[in-house]
Amino acid sequence: MNQALLRMYRCTFQFQQQRYAAGMIQRVHRGNIGRAIATTLKNPYKHLTYGEISTSMEALEGDLEESILTKNFKECERLYKAISQADTARSLLEAPFEQPTSRSDLELQILAQEFALEHFRARSQEEKGERGT
Repeated sequence: MNQALLRMYRCTFQFQQQRYAAGMIQRVHRGNIGRAIATTLKNPYKHLTYGEISTSMEALEGDLEESILTKNFKECERLYKAISQADTARSLLEAPFEQPTSRSDLELQILAQEFALEHFRARSQEEKGERGT
């Protein structure tokens, strides 16, 4: 009789472990799905491209100017928040490469790159100055 109780206990224990493991797998999976849905709801711009985000930002800025003129400040606050979310999402994406079609476009791209390099150098020198003091 002792041996039968031991086998029964072992089988019951294995069943409980398997049931706990199955529940844990389901909980982890539900958590992953929930986090994915939450990030999608928090950031509606996640699936859009750089150009689509830019056009939606332009539309939001136009609406913001209109609401400023009508002095609807609650709407201004909502639009400003949406613009900042879109700007954050756009800053995470890589800007698309545009093939210059004329000499003036090429010179404009070169000038923009030079400006970006100067700005980066100035910021790095400022940071070095702040660290040194």
